[in-house]
Order: sequence, then structure tokens, then C-alpha cells
Amino acid sequence: MKYHEVGGAALDVLEGEEKIFGRKFEDVGSLPDEYTELVNLPKVVMSPHSAYYTKMAVKNMFFQSMTDIEWTLSGKKAFFKVN
Repeated sequence: MKYHEVGGAALDVLEGEEKIFGRKFEDVGSLPDEYTELVNLPKVVMSPHSAYYTKMAVKNMFFQSMTDIEWTLSGKKAFFKVN
């Protein structure tokens, strides 16, 4: 957008977002510089990285974790195993 290579962007995941996650900012000017530049581009929309944070999603994460623990303890292969 800055160099007219992309027509627009909608972003909900940003590098280094842990610096701003869960914080309240009074205005755009109080954001870290790397985000201020993005926000000020005319065809960029930013939203918080919180799509997972619904009651149903949290319930499913808990249920899946507990099920995998139960399966692992009983000698079964965990369905949602990571690594």
C-alpha cells in the first residue's frame, strides 16, 4: 500500500502483537511506531487477534485438551497432539 503493490489489507495477526495485546490505548498516536504507520495507511484495517475468544471456542479448547489428556493417560494417541 505504501508502495502501491497491494490494494488493501485487513490484519488481525501482527508480528510483535504481544506488546499491544490486552492494553488500552487512548488514541492511535500512543501505539508503538510500527503499528501507527500501518493504522495511518488509508486501505488498512486492523482488528484485535481475538477471533478465538468466544465462549464456544474456549469451551471447545478446554474439552479437546481434557479429552487428549484422558486419551494419553489411558494409552491412546492424542487427537490434537502438537509435535
